[in-house]
Amino acid sequence: MELIKKTENEEVPLADLTDYNYISEFLSHLNIQNVGNRKYQKNIIVDFYLYHGKGWKDLTVHECHGYFDYLKRVHEFKKISEQVLIKKVKLITQYLNYLHDNKAKPLGFLNSLEQHAVIQQTHKKKTPNIRKGRLRKEKEYSRIINDFRQFLESKNYRVVENIKRVVVFERFLEEKGININTFLKDNQETLLINCIQDYEKVLSERIVKEEIKASTARVYLQSIQQFVKFLFSRNLVKQKYRIPCHLRGRSNRANEYVPKDSIIKLMNTIYDHSHHVIRDLAIFLIIVDTGCRPIEVENLTIDDFDKVERTLSFKCKKSEKRKIKISPEVIQVINDYMEIREQYHPQTKALIVNCSGQPISTSSINMIFYDANVRTFGESRYSAKAFRHTYITNALQEYSFERVAKIVGHNDWKSTNYYYYRSNQRLLANTLDYSPLKNRRK
Repeated sequence: MELIKKTENEEVPLADLTDYNYISEFLSHLNIQNVGNRKYQKNIIVDFYLYHGKGWKDLTVHECHGYFDYLKRVHEFKKISEQVLIKKVKLITQYLNYLHDNKAKPLGFLNSLEQHAVIQQTHKKKTPNIRKGRLRKEKEYSRIINDFRQFLESKNYRVVENIKRVVVFERFLEEKGININTFLKDNQETLLINCIQDYEKVLSERIVKEEIKASTARVYLQSIQQFVKFLFSRNLVKQKYRIPCHLRGRSNRANEYVPKDSIIKLMNTIYDHSHHVIRDLAIFLIIVDTGCRPIEVENLTIDDFDKVERTLSFKCKKSEKRKIKISPEVIQVINDYMEIREQYHPQTKALIVNCSGQPISTSSINMIFYDANVRTFGESRYSAKAFRHTYITNALQEYSFERVAKIVGHNDWKSTNYYYYRSNQRLLANTLDYSPLKNRRK
């Protein structure tokens, strides 16, 4: 308990923390925003810790070298890219440097560690990546790629990205002894299909070896899709290309679900610690109660609040203006805020204003959620967007896709359908089945 209180008020020396706290402190120091990347990097360090099974202070250089040798054998056996190995070793080395900076490991330890062959490999200068930077001049490209460039420009498609990815496909063809200009001739569709299928296999293997993510493979194949579309426009092929289902990997998309007990804890934290309790509670509860976007809270005006009809009218670039019914408890909090709004000396018709009387910004709204998270959980666990995801996931159990899409401002039902994978049992266990204000208000 003493350590917890000390952590809240001042910086705790790293030597006072447990071995697992070292890891958490290091990851917080890196400030990794992506949840997937944070989990991946945490697993790398935890695996390193579990391998030697000792406290960080008792760890020897010999044991570190032994782990690096073990890691190299594993990657060679699984045929995983050397770059993945180097990234893991770099992260571990960075972590050990962090321990040194915080007096957990002596300098001599790091100097001896640097002698290992794998670490020496991480210091090698990378050869310039010709795929980065500007595009080559037109005359340096093959004829078909220059024609493809003109096609992209005429359709107002992304030129640089698509050209670079098709050039990668061109190199793949060259390794097979095929000139990409061959596809400017008639009756080459079968050859093209076979080459693309081989290219798909290569991408699939790279995904398995953790060299690329499925989302990266999808992006490369989308450029191939555009390339085939270009050939189709010239009547050189009779059908367009469709990316196989198993390679339609989605990009990393956050979809955190906030349990009801966490919602209560965060609300209580705002109530107990915020310098603008009523205003911040209004913002928090509007997002929890309606599933709106933070930018939509920023865009709210006084005219958008109708306390007779008990509605708020939301609008942003992503969706059309929509009117949403809100609960009586949230209406009461907004009314309480309206009574003190003049204290902020508002210089605008914005419903929610900051200390300068200007419309509160999205970043300020996110900061309210961030501060509440840090005070409650010791880390940023649930962003403001997570409450929108939670609202949509719960709403899909009660209403149709069409109604939910309309409520949350989704122009495309595909966006709404993304949330439908949640199980009914989990939803029933986590749904906020009563107002968090009932125990607060008298």
